[in-house]
Amino acid sequence: MITVIIAVVATLVITALVTWVLASNYHKKVADGKIGSAEERARKIIDEALKTAEDTKREKLLEVKEESLEVLFLHK
Repeated sequence: MITVIIAVVATLVITALVTWVLASNYHKKVADGKIGSAEERARKIIDEALKTAEDTKREKLLEVKEESLEVLFLHK
């Protein structure tokens, strides 16, 4: 009778440990996936912001050049 109880308790302990390890690995994998997709979205946002900044810079430089040309032609 005692051997059966020991076997059941040992089985429960082993099952609990295996379940804990599997659950931990699953949750780590899910968390890593979320972090990876968040990093990718952050990279896309930064790239888009840089592109917008470059476009705005280019536009402003053109405006300044046009204004300076207008001033030159008006003063001649």
